[in-house]
Amino acid sequence: MQGIMAIGPQTEDTRQIEHAFQSAKDIFDKLPQASILSMGMSGDFEIAISYGANMVRIGQALFKEPN
Repeated sequence: MQGIMAIGPQTEDTRQIEHAFQSAKDIFDKLPQASILSMGMSGDFEIAISYGANMVRIGQALFKEPN
């Protein structure tokens, strides 16, 4: 295992997102062999980075559908 991946809840409530990312970080910290903490997507990657994410998924921000 190289790491863990977490997806935050789909909500505008940053407290809920922060709680989810903190929970993932707590699990990650208990896995000394893990080197990847992947969490956060286009809408919440800044929060994820602040909670220790070292990999984010920002596809929607890069590949928006054409109008």
